[in-house]
Amino acid sequence: MIRNVILFTLGAVTGVLLFRWLLRKFDELVAQARPDAIVSRVARSAQNAGDQVADFIDDVRVNTRRRESELRAELGMAPVLDPDEVVPQARRQA
Repeated sequence: MIRNVILFTLGAVTGVLLFRWLLRKFDELVAQARPDAIVSRVARSAQNAGDQVADFIDDVRVNTRRRESELRAELGMAPVLDPDEVVPQARRQA
């Protein structure tokens, strides 16, 4: 008899805890599906993509100038800029 009461109580407590955990997970999913949360995620992704494109363009610009200086040095021409002194444009704005 006491064993049955203990098992019943244990099952009830487990059920309540499981229900509360599932309810919290469901609330988190609902919060992620709200329009303002979706807009925030899209804006963050767009900002990250823009930053990556800007970094890529800066890398291309620096490496192009560096290679141009190497070619000018090989041909005996004066270099346009010292490639180590080139400051990426996106970094200047910050």
